[in-house]
Amino acid sequence: MENSYDIFRDPNYRFHKLLVLEAIYPDAVRRWIGRISGSILVFTVLLSVVPYLLHTLGNVDLPDLSVPMREGTKSLSGTLAQASLPTEVRFPGVIPVFGGHAMPLDPESRAVNVVLLLSFIIWLLNRMLGWYRNSQYYLVEALLERGKTGAQTPYSTPNFETCDVYWHTRNGDLVGSFSQSSYGRAILHRSGIADQTIGEYLRGRVHVVDFREAFNELRTTFTLFDLSRLLLAKDADFYQFLFQLGIRERELLGAAEWVERDIKRRKQRERWWGKVNLGQSPAFGADFAYGGAFLLGKYGTDISRRAISGGSNFRFVYGNEEIKQLEVVLSRSKEANAIIAGEEGTGKMDVILDFARDIMNGYTNPALAHKRVMALDAKRLIAGMRSKQELETELLRVFTDAAKAGNIILVLEDLPGFIQGGRALDSDVMGLIDPYLRAAEIQFIATADTSAYHEIIEPNASLMQRFETILLKEPPEESLLRILEETAERVERGHPIYFTYPAVVEILKSAENYFSNGVMPDKALDLLDELTPYMLQHGGHLVKKLDVLNFVREKTKIPVGEITGEERDRLMRLEELLKQLVIGQEKALEVISNAMRRSRAG
Repeated sequence: MENSYDIFRDPNYRFHKLLVLEAIYPDAVRRWIGRISGSILVFTVLLSVVPYLLHTLGNVDLPDLSVPMREGTKSLSGTLAQASLPTEVRFPGVIPVFGGHAMPLDPESRAVNVVLLLSFIIWLLNRMLGWYRNSQYYLVEALLERGKTGAQTPYSTPNFETCDVYWHTRNGDLVGSFSQSSYGRAILHRSGIADQTIGEYLRGRVHVVDFREAFNELRTTFTLFDLSRLLLAKDADFYQFLFQLGIRERELLGAAEWVERDIKRRKQRERWWGKVNLGQSPAFGADFAYGGAFLLGKYGTDISRRAISGGSNFRFVYGNEEIKQLEVVLSRSKEANAIIAGEEGTGKMDVILDFARDIMNGYTNPALAHKRVMALDAKRLIAGMRSKQELETELLRVFTDAAKAGNIILVLEDLPGFIQGGRALDSDVMGLIDPYLRAAEIQFIATADTSAYHEIIEPNASLMQRFETILLKEPPEESLLRILEETAERVERGHPIYFTYPAVVEILKSAENYFSNGVMPDKALDLLDELTPYMLQHGGHLVKKLDVLNFVREKTKIPVGEITGEERDRLMRLEELLKQLVIGQEKALEVISNAMRRSRAG
């Protein structure tokens, strides 16, 4: 059997140097030393400069700003000149090494210069170690910037987070190392397990599995998701511990994916020199070759600028298919126009936003390079017009201005509403813009709700000829969970609340089963938003599955959650109760009763 060092501290890991550095000089210690040395540096500079400025100011003849209220009142300049300046300062006792010591406030003092120089050297060395740490981490992670995140990332060696858990494993106790690591604890927290419960479990274990015997499985355990699955498969006590808390395998693995995605997202943002972050900076002078479309700016919004500022990533939520389809349509030489049809709330503008982000990052066809995606606020434009002639004149000016720019992809949000708004002024707006739809100087992206698309757009043969239709369906459950997770994180940043993974899953299920109005993910997001003030009002900060069920029960008056004794009795006697109301339908009542019992049991 391989020894512990060979398995868990393999020098062949790409993160071996970084792990050694972390063991000698942990990142938490580095951050604190950086803050302390930086604070001392700033503190020393200020204490050295301020008295000097006050002394200089006190020797300057200033105008007499004092009010002679009584005899002996002095001018401001005289007061400053005669003021006694402090000659030394004592560092607070909380500052290591320097705490409690006095330092003279003389810029020429040797003690001042020594403190200043030492603080600067420590701060600079600390920063250099931080830069080295980042370079080692991103040496591997940089290759994965555009790939899938989290557990689905195509690793060929354990990632840093997994290697860190391995590194701190002693005597093959991988479960103990995982549960005590910051990454493992984050996963268990997302599963709804508190630190106290984790500690009690670790102290009360009778049998500790030696994972040195699982050497072959460890070779293909690359992510926290893989590691979580391995621990459940190999350690029956750990599995039973989670089972007794009501946590199943799918919930622990879901929490692991969530934590890993969040880590990769934060690391990608920190890597400011990466292609993704640098690509989101607009190219200097790229727009000089095109017109400005100033009139369009009066009625429109620059989607490309919104894409630079970030936001939810459609690709990681829904997939690539719709975005790539949109790219293919808009790369045509003529009639390069698309209409995105889908139910309200399915993310039509998110597709366009991510498409604009791809253009900014240089991930699209060369034909779309340097294109600007701008949305026309047609409702605002039409609302400001008083007559058909005024509307048509202004529309022609806007579209001509955009076409002259030469690099505009114009978004017409709610195309059916735009058409009907024009009809209210007896104007055929689509007839006006038809020449622009056929032109190569400008492309159009339109959006429409499914019902309006079938009612207004689809029957219009000439309009269908100008646009390629992209149907946007309701995203699958896995994608909906990703949306809710990102929303939960944003809520957590603004409120003292924490969502567990089982709670997010229950929000999704409850929105689908108990709320008939609306489409996903909108109604799930609405439920999450309503749940937040409900929890805070009742003094709750940790949202678990049971909290969601209690909220849904109060809101809908539908019995959900655990089945009580009285309800259990009614369910068992359901056929008997129904037969009192319906006569001669015994078989049908039996089928209905069984279906209701299955539904109530989940």
